[in-house]
Amino acid sequence: MQLSFTVATLVFFGTTALAATADVMGWTERDCRGESIGCIGLNENQCCNFGKALNAIAWNLPADTHGRGFAGEACGGQQSAPVMGEQSNACYNYAEPLRSARSIAGSPLSKRWAGRIKRDGEDCATPNQYAYYGDDGKLVTKKITPENAVEVFGWIEKGQTDKLHTLEAF
Repeated sequence: MQLSFTVATLVFFGTTALAATADVMGWTERDCRGESIGCIGLNENQCCNFGKALNAIAWNLPADTHGRGFAGEACGGQQSAPVMGEQSNACYNYAEPLRSARSIAGSPLSKRWAGRIKRDGEDCATPNQYAYYGDDGKLVTKKITPENAVEVFGWIEKGQTDKLHTLEAF
C-alpha cells in the first residue's frame, strides 16, 4: 500500500536542480504552507530526515530521477507514490504524514534503483534550510549549519520561532 497525495500549484524554487542534486522541503501544512524544513542540494539516492511529521513536500528534482516520501525516519516505513523529476518543482500534499524523503536516480518502473540505496540511515542528510511565512506573508528562508543544527531543531520542537530570526538568510 502506498501513501496517496494530491498536487498543489507552487512556485517555490526559482531554479531547476543542477547536476544530480535535488531540493526537498517538507511542510507542516497542506499546499506547502506553515513551516518548512528540508534539504537543499540533496545528492542522488540520499535521504533527507525532516525530524518531524510533515503533510506536504515541495520537490525540485533532476529530470532523470524520481522522489519518494517515507512515513519513517531514515527513509524507512511506508513510502509514497513516486514523483517524477520532470513533474517536480511543485508541492505535493500527502494523506499520511511523512518523516523523510529521498531523490532516487532512475525510473521508479525499474527495480534497479533499490539496490543502490543504503537502508541503514548512513546516507541520510541533516536538513540545511528552515522556511516560514513572515507576518507580511512573504516566505523567509534561514540557513541551518552543522554547527547550529541541534540548537535550531530544539527551537523548532519547542515552537521558539522568534529565535529563528537570528539565523543567516539562505
